[in-house]
Amino acid sequence: MAKPIEIHLKGYNKTQSGFLKDWKTPECAFVGGLGSGKSWSLIRKLLAQHLYNQCASLLVAPTWADLYRIDTPEVQQACNEWGLTCAINTHGKGNIKFPHILVQGSKKPILLLSAEEPGRIAGFEVGVAALDEAARAKESKDDPLKDAFTQIRSRIRHRNAKLLQFNLASTPEGKLNALYRDFFQEESEDRKVYRGITTENPYLPDEYIQSLKESYSPELAKQYLEGYPIEYSSNRAHPNFNADNIIAEPKRVNRVYFMGCDFNVAPLCWVYGYRDGKDIYVVDEIVIEDNANVETAMALAHTKEWGKYKVEFYADPASRQRSTVGDSEINVMIKMAKAFNWSFNDKTAKSHPRVATRIGLLDAGICDSKGARHVFVSENCERLIDELQNTGRGTNGYAPGPHKDRGHILDALGYPYYELMHRPPVKMQALNLSII
Repeated sequence: MAKPIEIHLKGYNKTQSGFLKDWKTPECAFVGGLGSGKSWSLIRKLLAQHLYNQCASLLVAPTWADLYRIDTPEVQQACNEWGLTCAINTHGKGNIKFPHILVQGSKKPILLLSAEEPGRIAGFEVGVAALDEAARAKESKDDPLKDAFTQIRSRIRHRNAKLLQFNLASTPEGKLNALYRDFFQEESEDRKVYRGITTENPYLPDEYIQSLKESYSPELAKQYLEGYPIEYSSNRAHPNFNADNIIAEPKRVNRVYFMGCDFNVAPLCWVYGYRDGKDIYVVDEIVIEDNANVETAMALAHTKEWGKYKVEFYADPASRQRSTVGDSEINVMIKMAKAFNWSFNDKTAKSHPRVATRIGLLDAGICDSKGARHVFVSENCERLIDELQNTGRGTNGYAPGPHKDRGHILDALGYPYYELMHRPPVKMQALNLSII
């Protein structure tokens, strides 16, 4: 009878130990700063669970280069520490025709795959799976075959497994990724995050930690040393927007309000507000994430009482030419406003200013060269605030972001802002009058 294998899973600190010993939560993520021992923990937990399960397991990295540069050497190192034999077959071997690892003479493999083509993570079942640098794995909100998280989860169903678990490790890498979406944005009893801090690794030299601190701004240090996902853009379109531009929701009174409307379908974004002298106040927003249409948005605007007082439409000028079901989008708005008995005027322009001009003027309203602020956003406008704080500048307007969904609500604000605050007055032609 083979001698039982004894493995003691113990971390360098409380966070690592908690992650290593959690075999009950269906999905566990070790999210931490640089050098906090994420890969070290992930690989050792995978090996221990693989030996316990005695069925196939899975190890995934964002790229093949990451897999062979970081993860497989860590597997070999862990096996050496524990006195286990380890055969890493990068091109497959025997009956297993694809990359895999065999541990301690077992015929049950740890399958090796890259997340570069998530659709190829198919055709097998495992008991446990490990994904390293999860924030960088390829993802798609629209196509499951292009989403690594979805494909990996679909494999964790081996009928002979004693344990089913998905473990992840990663630096946070901001908030525009599946790791943040699944583990930070929504609370779930089936998912747990263990946060590693760089300075809590006792094996890191003080000089290394000091050099990291000197390399990052305080904001980035929060992410790369303390493991907190932060929102940031390296090239913010509106870098001066801050808490001074955010206000409590103003009470609605009998005045003229504006509606700024962008008609993209994923998402459709509208804003609602008013002008007060030199200042613009945005008090509400509508965001329909997918399959949006003007009829749905207008019905929602009516429910939110956007038509209670007189309102002016400032939509994308291109909407005059677009046709969805016969009428242009702005004409659909007008018909529905009449049906709702709104008091309204259509002030949609016939043409755009240059996009760069419109963005620049809005930015100057957010905070001008003298430090004065003239654009204020109600705290309930969460999408608009998020994008003013984090959307970048692209080569031709706003940067759309990894999901191609950013910038539309900023355009929706830009249309009324430009028309109300910066549209040049129409010059009247002089009339030659002769009095007889």
